[in-house]
Amino acid sequence: MTVTKPQNATLIDSISEGYRVINRRPWLLLLPLLLNIYLWFGPQLSFGPLFNNIHGVLKSIQPSLIDPQSVSFDKKAPADVAVRLLRDGSEFTGVSAGGTALRAGTDYTLSGSTVTLKSAYLATLTLGAAQLDFAFRGDYLDDVHATKNNGDSVSYTFTGTGVDWITATAPDQGTVDVYIDGVLAKHVDTHGPVRATQQKVFGVAGLKNKQHTVTAVKVSGDVMRTDVIRYTTR
Repeated sequence: MTVTKPQNATLIDSISEGYRVINRRPWLLLLPLLLNIYLWFGPQLSFGPLFNNIHGVLKSIQPSLIDPQSVSFDKKAPADVAVRLLRDGSEFTGVSAGGTALRAGTDYTLSGSTVTLKSAYLATLTLGAAQLDFAFRGDYLDDVHATKNNGDSVSYTFTGTGVDWITATAPDQGTVDVYIDGVLAKHVDTHGPVRATQQKVFGVAGLKNKQHTVTAVKVSGDVMRTDVIRYTTR
């Protein structure tokens, strides 16, 4: 038996073979030109729809919390400006301009869910556009957990004599069943006309000072949120 070891092709051999292929198929020279024509006149890649989709998502994640979002002030006919808060008034923590806090009771007042910007303050602003920042309280440590599935639950085991469940109420929330040691303690309604954070929606005291488990089970609504479970040890 004869075994022949093939020789390694050299660069000159490769170039020569390429020329022979082109001589046999000269139309191959047209491929780069045809590709350039297709890329120039063919379908174009557009980032517009992608940006619009992302922009829409961002708008839905952070909707405006005030109404209206912009107003006009005429120094020749000064008047107070009322701004409606789209969250509970207890969530509102203040207004600032350029990092400087406005004075409550002087520059603005709060009544229920309405902030009134005083004309005396607005008259001090320079001509042109000015930005006022409305601040609101958030969830505890700005951290909240949620589920959309009925039947999902959150449980916490503690040793003590009482426990409170603190969470948000909101238009997209519904009822929750709260159990202590496997026994239904209360049907809790977490629905609210506007979103309000750090609300005590359930509490129990006078338990025996031993280990207990509190469980909250989603019954209805679009979402159940949980923020803080706080217990007492004596």
